[in-house]
Amino acid sequence: MNMGQCLRRVGLLVLCASLLSGGAAALARDSTSSIAPGMSPRTDGQTVVWQAENPGQSFDIYALTVGATSGTLIAGGPSDQFSPDVSGDRVVWVEGDPLTNAFDIKGISLSTKSTFTVAATAASETAPAISGNWVVWVSSGPDSSGLWQSTLLARDLSTSDAPITLDVVPYNTSTGSPGIFRPAIDGDRVVWIDATQESMHSVHWTLMARQLSDTSPTQITEGYFDNAGPGAYLGPLQRPGYDLQGQLLVYSTNFNVYLLNFASGQTTQLAEASDSSWHPGQNPTINGRYVFWQDYSYSGDAIGLGNIARGSLIRTDLVGYDLQTAAEFPATTNTGTNTNPEVHSGELVYTRTDTSNPASSEIHAVPV
Repeated sequence: MNMGQCLRRVGLLVLCASLLSGGAAALARDSTSSIAPGMSPRTDGQTVVWQAENPGQSFDIYALTVGATSGTLIAGGPSDQFSPDVSGDRVVWVEGDPLTNAFDIKGISLSTKSTFTVAATAASETAPAISGNWVVWVSSGPDSSGLWQSTLLARDLSTSDAPITLDVVPYNTSTGSPGIFRPAIDGDRVVWIDATQESMHSVHWTLMARQLSDTSPTQITEGYFDNAGPGAYLGPLQRPGYDLQGQLLVYSTNFNVYLLNFASGQTTQLAEASDSSWHPGQNPTINGRYVFWQDYSYSGDAIGLGNIARGSLIRTDLVGYDLQTAAEFPATTNTGTNTNPEVHSGELVYTRTDTSNPASSEIHAVPV
């Protein structure tokens, strides 16, 4: 496949090499051929959005759409803009001041360049995700008695209706501070993680799901990971990851990757990390047919991975899995630290960082 074919197929400025060899070039940030630094990429299959640091100032939001020859700055300024997401014509992100923890959810129409506010309250509004007209996000702040709580909210941008509450995680003096991980939404279904610090170095989490029309959420599974103490090296790698496409949910727990079909109720294991099999997976993403996840099989076992993880960054490969053929294939191997994959329609995006240079993160996009 030559570059002309690639550009016609993807509609993005990506200097494409083979997906199987792991050779995707980073997106261009401007009209020059320079490589764009950035992180936290998201895509709806037609547009890629990401955040990039404006050195010495703040994070800004960039977007690259079909037919464009370069990335475009869509949100910048003295405030920080980060954690973007995109669906169709709309991009949403977090905007605020990290020093005061005052964050709001903002958005923009890509066609009209008109901005809008999704949520701006006294609470800290973070972690947005968008699908169609619906935006979901996490609102954190004191309740009526002054105790901290995290609330998962959803708002229909096509109306002026107030947000609806999907879940509330209150502060518990016996177990510790609450938290809700960034939700995923597709259509009218939302999935997210409730997390509680149960001890000095143990976080208990539950994977929750809810359709917007439901009256209460459903627990899918639960588990633990360490964020301090002896397990701190592997703990961040054992954090659960999840993604949603239609009736299909993929999620990881303790390096195992699962696929749940909401329609049939069937759960299938796609990757396993056990005494008999060291095939670890983390942060899976799905577009309906293909699943991608972070892979550490090269490390040999959990002890080897733990020793490698004592450094600041570790090699992280990406693998793909074809649900139609039950075949696994390499996406990018031994190319640095490849994290936060997201696939939508025919586009896979992720962040690549040189393991010896943590400030070198780039946004990559390749056709599936």
